This record gives sequence, structure tokens and C-alpha cells, in this order.
Amino acid sequence: MIYAPNVACAGRCAASMPSALTISSIPLIAKAAAFVFISVLKDFPENTCGEWFVSDTRFGPMVHARLGIAEENSGKLVTLVRQEARKLAEEKKLELILTDGPPGVGCPVIASIGGASAVLIVTEPTVSGKHDMERVTQLAEHFKIPAMICVNKFDLNLDMTRDIENYAKAKGLSCLGRIPFDPVFTKAMIQAQTVFEYDGQSPVGEAIRSTWQRLSEKLGLSKIAHHD
Repeated sequence: MIYAPNVACAGRCAASMPSALTISSIPLIAKAAAFVFISVLKDFPENTCGEWFVSDTRFGPMVHARLGIAEENSGKLVTLVRQEARKLAEEKKLELILTDGPPGVGCPVIASIGGASAVLIVTEPTVSGKHDMERVTQLAEHFKIPAMICVNKFDLNLDMTRDIENYAKAKGLSCLGRIPFDPVFTKAMIQAQTVFEYDGQSPVGEAIRSTWQRLSEKLGLSKIAHHD
């Protein structure tokens, strides 16, 4: 897959190149590549694609970003948000950082999972959902980050759900739960509430609670209080 040039991707290339001070020792072909790389950075100056914020929510602090109009996500922006989240967690002595990663396997996804303790892949029982899950699984495997699976709206296609779970089993991945399709989710969203605030005893609420419990046990987070 080919991605359009951006500073975040180019930055990783630069990290693997010798510095400008030692460029004279690089073979001729490598020199050409290095100078082309520098030219690309000059022709495509760093672009501001969005802004990051720190917000206080009723569930705790949240570090997030807002993209500019027609701007694409950037691995550099994701990295900045994660760095600020870590600083905040250390200041407040918080034990857990949850990162909501974007779909796909591009620069923003790589920036989202790098250095993570684990990855929870939430997929849906569709052909595209299974395909994307497989790609993210391969990415996590490449970075040696433990991955786990959760199937959302599992009851819309039970055959595909079984295919996803069989794939996870073959890969040695833990299947933490099945989340059913439930109109309660949309109703809660309309009221600007969580599922637990709207109807904590609903099927989707119980499924999420069970999934979180299994995730906590996997990561050794059982001592962290569980708040609905």
C-alpha cells in the first residue's frame, strides 16, 4: 500500500538515516536518497492538521485533538496526544491510559499502538471488519504487542463471528467478549449518556461490563476500581 508523503512517515525514515554530519561516509546511492529526502521535506513543509486539547470529563481527564477542515489524521498528531496523556497520567498518578485508535494500518495507527501494553481489536462480523482485524493483528504482531479480540454486533452475522473467533484462536489471541446489537446504545448516545447511565442492566451493558472484567484480568488491572 502506498501512502501520500507526510512528515510523520518521513520522520521515521530520517531516524534510520545517518546524520548530516556523517553524510560524506554514505555510499553514492545512499547520498542521493538522503538528498532527495531533504528535498521532499523542503518542498512539503510541516503542515498543521489539527489542534490538541485537555478536557475534564465526569469520568476523568481526556486528551484529544480536533482536525482542521478537510485535513487527514497524522501520526505526528497522534503521538503528541499520547505524549501529553502520559504526562497528565504521571502528574495525577493515574495507572491506566486508554487510547482510542483509528481504523486501518497507516501512520496514525502505528503511532497509536507503539509502546502500548496491549491492543484490544474491536471488530464487526462483516467481510471488511474481518479483513481490517487481520491487518491490525499483523501490525500488533510485528511490534510484538499482545492483541485481543472483541466482536461488536456479533449477533448480526453469527457465521462471520465464528470465523473471526476461529481466526483469533488459530493466532493464539484471546476473545474477550461478544457485544450484541442493542438499540439502547443509540438511545443513550442521543441523551449524551453512556450505556451504563442510560440502562446499566441492558444486554449491551452487561456484555461490555463482562468484557472489561476479562480485559482487567488479562492486564492485571483487577485492583483498579470498576465504575459504571
